[in-house]
Amino acid sequence: MRRIMGGRVLLAMLPLLFWGVVNAADNRVTVEPGQAYFMYHCETCHLPNGTGTKLLARRVGADKSLLVRRTDLVGDYVRAVVRNGVGGMPWFTRVEVTDAELEEIVNYLTRNNPR
Repeated sequence: MRRIMGGRVLLAMLPLLFWGVVNAADNRVTVEPGQAYFMYHCETCHLPNGTGTKLLARRVGADKSLLVRRTDLVGDYVRAVVRNGVGGMPWFTRVEVTDAELEEIVNYLTRNNPR
C-alpha cells in the first residue's frame, strides 16, 4: 500500500513539476503548502474548464468560479463543502481526503484572503 501511495503522490506532482520547470526562472520547483493536495484531490474539477469551475460560474459568477484565485473563501465553509458536498460536488470521506490533507487544502485556498 505504501508503494501505491507514493506512486499516487508522484503522479499528482507531475503537473506541478512540469509547470514549475517550465515557468521557474531558476528551474526550481516551488509548491505552496497544500497545493499538491489540491492538485491531487481537486484539480480535475476546480481548475479552468473543470466541471466544478463551470458550475460555480453559473452559481456565483465567473470572477469567483476559480477557487485558487478567490480571496473570500472561509475555511469552515470549505471543510463543510468537502465533507458534506453541495450542488454537483460530492462529499469526500476522511479516507478519501484525510483531515490533515483537508487542512492543508483549506490553508492553500484561503492564502489570498486579507488578514
